[in-house]
Amino acid sequence: MGTLDSLMSKYGDDLNELVAKFESSGFGEKVKSWIGTGENESISPAEVKQAFGHDEIDQLALDAGVQPDEFADKVSRELPGAIDRATPQGVIPSAQKAASGAFDR
Repeated sequence: MGTLDSLMSKYGDDLNELVAKFESSGFGEKVKSWIGTGENESISPAEVKQAFGHDEIDQLALDAGVQPDEFADKVSRELPGAIDRATPQGVIPSAQKAASGAFDR
């Protein structure tokens, strides 16, 4: 299972839940930039780790078959663009739509 596949599997392909995770961790403005139609703000691997916490990063990395640092690095590089592609109109698709391929991994 790939990094983003592992992440979306954990959140049931529901971008709302994933976005809420980042918002509750203090990264709401960054996530809003990924959803919006403007430029995407970057997020660092350390910020990804902060958003998910040590235990969740370890489990997600295990599910993806990579080390925790590699997982955080890949998420920091891939997630902003993936969410941007999944939200071309600047809104989050329904979970059903995301599950059917709106979240292009």
